Amino acid sequence: MIWLHHVVQRALWCCSLLALVSVLAGCGPSADDLLRDLKVANAEKRLRAVTVLVKIKDPRAVEPFMKLLKEDESFYLRRKAAHGLGVLGDPQAVPVLLEAAQRDADGFVREAAIQALGQLKATEAKEMLLAALESVERPRLRRASAFALGAIGQPEAVAPLVAALQDTDPSVRGAAAWALGELGEKEAVKPLISLLVEELEESVKAEVATALGRLEDRRAILPLVEALQDRDPKVQERSAEAIEALSTEIIQRALVLGLKEEVTGLHTKVTALEENLQRFQDETKASLRRLEQRTVAPAEAPSSSKAPTVAPPQGAASPPPPVVAAGGPATSLPANVPPALAPLVLRGRPVIIADLDKFTYTGIRGCRCHLKEKEGQVYKKRKHREAFKRLKGKDRKDPKCLKCHVTALGKKIKGGKPFLKGNQCEACHGPGSEYRDRPLKELYRKDPLEARKRSLELGLLIAGVNIDKKKLCAQCHWDGNDPEAPNKCPKSDKVFDFKKYYKKMKHTNVDPIDKVIATLSPKERKEWAAILPVP
Repeated sequence: MIWLHHVVQRALWCCSLLALVSVLAGCGPSADDLLRDLKVANAEKRLRAVTVLVKIKDPRAVEPFMKLLKEDESFYLRRKAAHGLGVLGDPQAVPVLLEAAQRDADGFVREAAIQALGQLKATEAKEMLLAALESVERPRLRRASAFALGAIGQPEAVAPLVAALQDTDPSVRGAAAWALGELGEKEAVKPLISLLVEELEESVKAEVATALGRLEDRRAILPLVEALQDRDPKVQERSAEAIEALSTEIIQRALVLGLKEEVTGLHTKVTALEENLQRFQDETKASLRRLEQRTVAPAEAPSSSKAPTVAPPQGAASPPPPVVAAGGPATSLPANVPPALAPLVLRGRPVIIADLDKFTYTGIRGCRCHLKEKEGQVYKKRKHREAFKRLKGKDRKDPKCLKCHVTALGKKIKGGKPFLKGNQCEACHGPGSEYRDRPLKELYRKDPLEARKRSLELGLLIAGVNIDKKKLCAQCHWDGNDPEAPNKCPKSDKVFDFKKYYKKMKHTNVDPIDKVIATLSPKERKEWAAILPVP
């Protein structure tokens, strides 16, 4: 039926255009004639009258338009009448438009009525628009409601519009971003910045950049600068315009605060280097003393046949029987490792594997610290980021496709989303609700090793530490050995070369934990050997 709607619309539009041209040329009917034509039976004449009266903005047309909107059988004429009432701007049309926005049988008429209510800045429509934004099924109506709320300018709409930034339809997300920019409330800055980082649709990112420029907040400057490097020219252009729109005072304040943060970071690094240097000096002195004592009174040579062992903590349960990993020797399985994850335990060394089902996925927003560094820049260029975009049509709803093209399908996700689009950080590193907690970040500065241990217990996965690298990739990528493998894509026979692609995908700098390990004493190394890969 939609195609029929468009055919009728195109034919009537052509007729109304010819009528408008004739009026402007001075050879058509007068305004009085057009007002009379609104009452005739001929649909073409009524449409011509509506179109021209809207163009000339004749206020006498308000009441006839209201009657058309309530009674006319033609959905296209009702839609044009609703649009005309918005253009004419008479508040007396608000009750009729409210009625049409809620009860008209045609979705296009309801959309036009909602848009007209926004043009009229009808505060009476606020409750209806908020309800439509949250519950109506048609994306067009949710989008129109978002635009109308932004035009009306009610601060109470900020929270529902922020929620609409996560709508499944890109046009609704873009409309919500525009509306938040119009409202000018500072509480929208943070969610808009998050959307600018996470969003995959370029049209939405462009609207978000424009909205951030209107909100005049220094927090938006760095994300907008990063968006200047986006591959879409429209996003680049909107980001540049947004930065230009920010006042000089805002930019100067951001620069000053940014320099302060940089100085603080440098001070922290210098302090850590000084502490490490002191530790190294103490270890060197202790080694020299031991060497002098051996020179004076040589002790028995230590046996090299026994490997150092680490005593289990007090109260710890006795270790479970060894579990044989696929294709390898027996491995001691820690008590807190779910049996389903047993094949992923590294051979020959106990590890910490948390029960991942206890934690919640938070999305790439939780990885912002990394996204400012090399890891984030590399991630933005990887195909993992675009995995969901490559799905088309019905595949976007097929669980067999989604399990490899999205993150956390069927898992607990912040905000109740069904999944996170693309292969985000947590697809490989586990749900981040706990291990990205601020106190844990503070602990990383004071005691990196203890912080890493707690992170592993709180759901962090690190390839090669507590999850096997190859098996991690093989959850989605097919190695070609088993034609019936559950991870083989039914639409592609592409074989995954682990050695080639894992090396290509490596995206970390030198881990700061490795630098700390290099300063450990032999006793400390033994203590941590059961938790971290100590070289």
